[in-house]
Amino acid sequence: MLKKAGCQLLTVHGHTKEQKGPLSGAASWEHIKAVRKAVAIPVFANGNIQSLQDVESCIQDTGVQGVISAEGNLHNPALFEGWSPAVWELAEEYLDIMREHPCPLSYVRAHLFKLWHHMLQAHQQLREELAKVKTLEGIAAVSQELKMRCQEEISRQEGAKPAGDLPFHWICQPYVQLGPREGSKEKAGVRSKRALEEEECGKEVLSKNKQKKQLRNPPTRPSTPL
Repeated sequence: MLKKAGCQLLTVHGHTKEQKGPLSGAASWEHIKAVRKAVAIPVFANGNIQSLQDVESCIQDTGVQGVISAEGNLHNPALFEGWSPAVWELAEEYLDIMREHPCPLSYVRAHLFKLWHHMLQAHQQLREELAKVKTLEGIAAVSQELKMRCQEEISRQEGAKPAGDLPFHWICQPYVQLGPREGSKEKAGVRSKRALEEEECGKEVLSKNKQKKQLRNPPTRPSTPL
């Protein structure tokens, strides 16, 4: 149907509609492969991309013509370059871009929550400050403080090896979300992606649909009864 309607390239995200936010889990490359075999137009794959090696494996396993990434790329914007730089390098580069091309502060905060995710787990106070700060320079100050904390830890752990499978948390790296759990989200103690975003980004966050609605219908001043 999409092809007949004029679709020239199809991107397939290998999740069911229930698999979203904290319940996303692993994507099914087998289903992406099935779609690739079923259509004659180019197909791009989305899901389970956490490194450049995953890109190569996905293309080999599914036969798709291209790969895109969302979560993996947000946590490590250098993913498609095949390396994992220090978080503050990309955070500073991003903030420089935002000074030149301003955007809503909630967008900036959301991106930095992704970049600094692992470091913020170890520094809850700075996590709270990042959620509450009201200016771009305030956000930059929190980011600078996180950089200093990283460098202090690096100096203390020089020559040490990271514990477990997780690299040092000042390195850009993916965040692996847990898969679906039995029972309701409330029983499992898991909040929706929307709730997590609101907590991390403050009360400024609006859904894309609400933002578009506000642009179409700006709020008017309520009339005062005579």
